[in-house]
Amino acid sequence: MRTAVKRAALGFLIFLEICAIIFLSVRVVRQVEKQIHSIKYAANLPAAAYNPQIKSERFPHFFEPEAARIINDNPAWLGYTVSYSINADSLNERNDYPITKTVDGFRIVTLGDSFTYGLFVNTYENYTERLEDYLAGVCPNGRQYEVINLGVPAYDIGYSAERFRLRGQKYDPDLVVWFINPFTFEVDADRRQALENEYLSKISEANYWKELNGEVEYYPGMLAWQQLGKETRMEQTIEKQVQYFREFLASYHNDLLIVANQWDLWYPAAAEALQRELADRTNAWIYKMDPLVPGVTLLPDGHPNVEGHMRISERIATYMLENNILTCAR
Repeated sequence: MRTAVKRAALGFLIFLEICAIIFLSVRVVRQVEKQIHSIKYAANLPAAAYNPQIKSERFPHFFEPEAARIINDNPAWLGYTVSYSINADSLNERNDYPITKTVDGFRIVTLGDSFTYGLFVNTYENYTERLEDYLAGVCPNGRQYEVINLGVPAYDIGYSAERFRLRGQKYDPDLVVWFINPFTFEVDADRRQALENEYLSKISEANYWKELNGEVEYYPGMLAWQQLGKETRMEQTIEKQVQYFREFLASYHNDLLIVANQWDLWYPAAAEALQRELADRTNAWIYKMDPLVPGVTLLPDGHPNVEGHMRISERIATYMLENNILTCAR
């Protein structure tokens, strides 16, 4: 009898532990989903700082940072001012880079959206600059590493590929590191930008950001995203982005590292397409990066803080070294 009672008690304790694990897992997933929900909308900076620099024949609303200037950004919710140093080629960079590589140099170009650009951190604090600093001491032979940042807030696959064609190709990179968020395949940046411009003309600057329960969202971007969802089926948008990705692969043949942020939350059709397109490419890797932690490495709007950018740079560097992507490690 006592044995039966003990077994029943033990079974009940195990049941409670399983319930607790399920509860905590659901909470973590919901936190990450809320994070993604916010990042989808945090898109742009003052329009005067993001005028078209090079005309894109493909995308009527294509935009880049204005070259050779300092952009100061200080939304009220952030509580301080950050500065973006835009170089002569419209890149958020500390330096201008020569077109021709040094003989012993290894050149990396990074593509992506606001995570790669480094929204809401100073230029010298974003993950691309941290990665360049870290790699400077990696190889015993003193090889020179350059990490050239082509990221821009609110870019989708098509816009990133276009910026590479217009700006990045000339640098002849040995490796492209493309940081892709779960929603990057799900949005049409050109249509979204047209909608956002429309909403910006109707909303006062004081109402650009909405705060709710300790989180912030970029209101014009949120409205544009919601309208996009009404206009186009998700599968159609993903297929359009996949076509842009195919075109990029057809024109770029050197090493390619995809940093797939929060892989478990990717839309299945996008995840499957990415893996399918890279299946036969021997010099391409997909790094399925774990999510950053809200409140620790993320800002209230869901973007990485300074510590978050440091973590990203460390994770990418570790992955490249462990998988022998860097030439000095081969």
